[in-house]
Amino acid sequence: MNETIARIISQCEKLSEDEMNMVTDGLSRGFDRRIQNLILELTTFSHDELVITSNVISGLILTKENVPDMIEAHEQFKGTALPNTITFGRIIKD
Repeated sequence: MNETIARIISQCEKLSEDEMNMVTDGLSRGFDRRIQNLILELTTFSHDELVITSNVISGLILTKENVPDMIEAHEQFKGTALPNTITFGRIIKD
């Protein structure tokens, strides 16, 4: 459990104060209890709650790191004629 807590603390260092508040509020609703200070209260979390917390923070970090790339890609293709359909070709059964 200490490894999971250490990983969560390390993940939290990548978040702004507003993002930490958002995570704390979301976890409070999800766990149906008030969490005042996420870092200080990690030792009171069950293993399952720690896993959920780590996954939530990982997802937020992943989104922060990749959304700018998606916005940039969208802007690059703005105004170009992109196909409206997706096809995979023929699938041959063995």
